[in-house]
Amino acid sequence: MLLKVKVLVFLLGVTSICMFWRAYMPMSHSVWASNQRVSEEDQWLMKHLSKSVEPFLAPNFNLEEDAFNWWKYLQSEKRSFSTFKRTADELFQMFPHTADVKGSGPKRRTTCAVVGNSGNLKKSQFGPLIDFHDVIIRMNNGRTKGYEADVGSRTTHHVMYPESAMDLDNTTHLVLLPFKILDLEWVMKALGTGFSGK
Repeated sequence: MLLKVKVLVFLLGVTSICMFWRAYMPMSHSVWASNQRVSEEDQWLMKHLSKSVEPFLAPNFNLEEDAFNWWKYLQSEKRSFSTFKRTADELFQMFPHTADVKGSGPKRRTTCAVVGNSGNLKKSQFGPLIDFHDVIIRMNNGRTKGYEADVGSRTTHHVMYPESAMDLDNTTHLVLLPFKILDLEWVMKALGTGFSGK
């Protein structure tokens, strides 16, 4: 069961990053290529890229009860489908129903660094190379303070679960991966009236 949970968490993370990428990166050949020669691999990717993938958790996406029960089993959730629906509806009353994202164009961001929080970058001196990118995505509670020479100092998007939440500066976007009904409640408390404790 632990393996299933890890696989689901990994897939949710990849899906979230891909959805972010889709929202911020141009999808047409002429824009994506940005006056560069488009390779055969790029053409293959563009041909097979699905632009119709919907997010798992969105105000206009109706999750089927069977899918919820599968998800519930994976994470040992005790509460019912109706509790999930009520909580999700309440959560989406706090957010606009359409994302406020800028359109694509040749001057949109073109490079991205995804930085994990393992020790592999220690003594690498990759900090300046990481900071050079337009978009820098960091995961969980990886620290930068004191390690800037190896991991860089800039962060544009921080991906985390509520369990690894940390304070972010005003230049960083939060990409939160809620996994349980309790996580949805955490988001509402964190963005609403506040909460005490972890």
